[in-house]
Amino acid sequence: MYRKFTFVSLYLLVFALAGQSQISATDKQFVVAYLEESRFALERVLAKVNDEDWLVKPDSTRWSIAQICDHIQKAEKAVFYNLNNNILKKNAQVVSENQTEIDDMIITLASDRSIKMTAPESIRPVQDAYRAKQEFLLDFHSTRDKTVAFSKSCNLPLRQYLGFFSPMQMEIDAVQWLIVISAHTQRHIKQIEEVKKIINTIDN
Repeated sequence: MYRKFTFVSLYLLVFALAGQSQISATDKQFVVAYLEESRFALERVLAKVNDEDWLVKPDSTRWSIAQICDHIQKAEKAVFYNLNNNILKKNAQVVSENQTEIDDMIITLASDRSIKMTAPESIRPVQDAYRAKQEFLLDFHSTRDKTVAFSKSCNLPLRQYLGFFSPMQMEIDAVQWLIVISAHTQRHIKQIEEVKKIINTIDN
């Protein structure tokens, strides 16, 4: 999912940002749609994972599908906590640059499996966090429901609240932190597909 605007639209958006008093309807719609899109994409890929494959680690260097899902869950909770307890506690900043280009950069970086990243210790998975797929899905939907509800109801000028994003070594705004949640989910959907393919090869 990418955000594209005409030159005129970009100009008007940049001009308006300085006086923005709440999140724009366009930003809100995009964030919510992306959260739901990544939610259902994860559901679809997990529908193809049977109970036998759920806990299988293809080798010592790879996570099991259960561990990948544990990481997705921990990451979303960590971002949401940071957003509400740190980023939105700061003073709002005036942002006057084209943020939609950075939105696209974040989506590309966070979802691209060819770009290697190391998960912080606090969100690394454990083997037995979710013994069953359904147990994970219940927790995941509960967490994602809260993220979506926040995104729908929040009227703060989220573009004006910034937090440091280490993969890009720069501060990104609160809208972009919500985008990170979805892009990160998409990244690990690809990882689940990779692991499933390896398991199928082993089984055959």
